[in-house]
Amino acid sequence: MNLDQARQLVSQLGLQIGGDDQTYEMDEQGEAHFVFENRIGVMVKHHRTVLVLSCTVAENISDADPGLFSTLMGYQYMGLRTVGAVLSWNSDSDTLVLSRMLHGEPDATELMQLLNLLLRTADVVREEIGPVLEGNFKFDDDELAPMPAQDQGLSMFNRA
Repeated sequence: MNLDQARQLVSQLGLQIGGDDQTYEMDEQGEAHFVFENRIGVMVKHHRTVLVLSCTVAENISDADPGLFSTLMGYQYMGLRTVGAVLSWNSDSDTLVLSRMLHGEPDATELMQLLNLLLRTADVVREEIGPVLEGNFKFDDDELAPMPAQDQGLSMFNRA
């Protein structure tokens, strides 16, 4: 996917979720930033030949405690809890970001499905890592089973 295709796809996303094609525009760097459902910031970024979808899952995260990051790496091991998405730390804004890549040449419906999956996963991740962010660096593996497969086919209408 080239940048022009990505720009067109993002503008179509605006139409899919009730906005307009002007609201969801990519800037010169190939990034689009918007707030979904008036509650969560989302970024769609064109990077080489893929789209990267990301959202913030935690703010004011410092790198002062290495136990935090090692615990989070264990939490996201093999993408089992994050349904294949990746947790990363943005040192510029001290935020934890959850992101996924969209390969190929998807249409607006596929982009919407992946966005819904990312947002549903982000809700679960926020809830589960809350104790870690408060300093409890231990997870009970029995309590953290992989997300059920049925959670992967969500639309904007059936997401909790």
